[in-house]
Amino acid sequence: MTWLVVYSSAPVHFHILSDSESLTVIDTIMKRAGRQANCQFTYTIDLIDQVMDHLLGQLDSVAPRLKLPMMREHVVGHLLPLLLPWYYPQLDRLVWLTGSVKLRTDISELQQHFELFQADQVAGMTLTQGAQFASAFAVYRYINGGQLGLSPPLGWPGFNAQLMLLDLDKMRKSSLIKRYIDLENQFYLIEKYEFKGRKLLPDLDEWLTLIAAEQPSLFYTLPCQWNVQQVMDEDAFQYCRNDIKAMEFDPDTAGF
Repeated sequence: MTWLVVYSSAPVHFHILSDSESLTVIDTIMKRAGRQANCQFTYTIDLIDQVMDHLLGQLDSVAPRLKLPMMREHVVGHLLPLLLPWYYPQLDRLVWLTGSVKLRTDISELQQHFELFQADQVAGMTLTQGAQFASAFAVYRYINGGQLGLSPPLGWPGFNAQLMLLDLDKMRKSSLIKRYIDLENQFYLIEKYEFKGRKLLPDLDEWLTLIAAEQPSLFYTLPCQWNVQQVMDEDAFQYCRNDIKAMEFDPDTAGF
């Protein structure tokens, strides 16, 4: 939080998703950030339980096969950003950041990438810079050929979902997004791509990577400097360290 408001040249409003037990901690963090901020900022806290209760009614018609009551824990932990268009109907765009990403430049520069989206693109992310999906697509590559899950320049490694630009308005209007948040279509793509994930159901980065393999036109690829990862394929991504805009870090280590 502090790094973001130190570098920002524009007002920022934070929509903080958390639980009731963290309210005091969040207020303390925001007060601390306020003492160092170089921009005006405000924030609202949305409690996860209230978000999910609201979405129960909203998504019956949007994704009837999501089975939200049964899959509540999975959705909260792994799919929630894809459902936010229906929780924030008043918002057209949202920058999604997890607590593992630290910005070191003006977030207004990131916001400008929305203007580079093509007509069908609903979200923007950086490519993952390691080999986390190489083995997940290994069977698919063996059967079908290609370089899915491998590093550039010949391969396509998949997406990192720790920082995302979400065009909420386009997501609400996209029949494809509505299709791919249905649970049955998750199983379909897992089977089609012989995907061997970390769990039975895909994490967010796994699911977005599968959707992008099927429908690449939905996604804008952010320059890799917007989410530099500590563990990377040095041969393919070392150049990303030349002008770091944001970095994903282990919370147990010391920043940059």
